Amino acid sequence: MCIVDTSVVGAATAGSDRHNIVHRDLKPENLLIDHEGHIKLTDFGFAKYVVDKYESRSCVCVAFGDYPLTSRTCTRTWTMCGTPEYIAPEIVLSKGHGKGVDWWSMGVLIYEMLIGYVAPTS
Repeated sequence: MCIVDTSVVGAATAGSDRHNIVHRDLKPENLLIDHEGHIKLTDFGFAKYVVDKYESRSCVCVAFGDYPLTSRTCTRTWTMCGTPEYIAPEIVLSKGHGKGVDWWSMGVLIYEMLIGYVAPTS
């Protein structure tokens, strides 16, 4: 079951990534199961529209309406937010972060699904 859940969460994370959205709060509490057993990613309260610095084409962000990329579009964000157990090191170190922080959170989530508890932090 863990493999199925991981693949669905990975697909949701890749979808957000493709639309240049950083969720920044991926955790079990933000994954809901609908009446057909499908996993849904919820709570986009900390989400932010961020693009790769090498991306220059114009695109549309489906989840947040039409946001054409301009020179004012953020490539990184520095806001300290998220759940401490799932937060990526670059957020804690205030080095600026992009879409990779969701993949870090997904790794912590996979660890928790396999082992049964969140990895110890110091």
